Amino acid sequence: MKRIIMMALLVLLAVPAFAQEAMNIVVNKDFTVYEKARPTNATPDRIEIVYFYWYGSPWAKEIDRDLRTWVKTRPYGVKLIPAPAAFGGKHEIFGARIFFALELLGKEDEISPLLLEAVSQRTLNFDSIPAIIKWMDARGVPEKDFLRAMDDPRTKASTARVQDVMKIYGVVSVPTVVINGKYMVRANDKVPPQRFLNIVKVLTQRLAETNQKR
Repeated sequence: MKRIIMMALLVLLAVPAFAQEAMNIVVNKDFTVYEKARPTNATPDRIEIVYFYWYGSPWAKEIDRDLRTWVKTRPYGVKLIPAPAAFGGKHEIFGARIFFALELLGKEDEISPLLLEAVSQRTLNFDSIPAIIKWMDARGVPEKDFLRAMDDPRTKASTARVQDVMKIYGVVSVPTVVINGKYMVRANDKVPPQRFLNIVKVLTQRLAETNQKR
């Protein structure tokens, strides 16, 4: 009997954490299924993950790098769409404009994880525009280019548009992920960063398996 129990424990330990998570995630507790699917650009061979976050969120810092890395290593098609949460406060709106300015410059994927780290570690004063400009310049985003991108009409339009998208998806907190316009996962006290990531991985894997059967 002891041998059987030991073997069972060894098997369980060999299962990836996100696979173990699949055994106990609960709808309307760990994630939400939209009654009516939200708009998406997902295709039968590509899953779409819209990832809402804010630079000032400590949980986003824990989730961001892992999520970006995981998506890049999938054997099936996954499109990650980071989106800055713009709830209406000046900090959120300012953060959204920084995000879209970096995106316009082709620097978002490189700089956003570094910015999250700096804000989380308090090595950058996110309330100081001069400090942010200096920080950006030191990381290969020249002041002139950054300020021009921040003031670009496309940056302003994207910032306004993301607020509409958040309403469509029902995003009320961050980090939040929407998968294929079907599932929504929110980080909170009961769904901390690692569990959040595991749930996202489980739901994405389920969709990938469904797509493969078609």
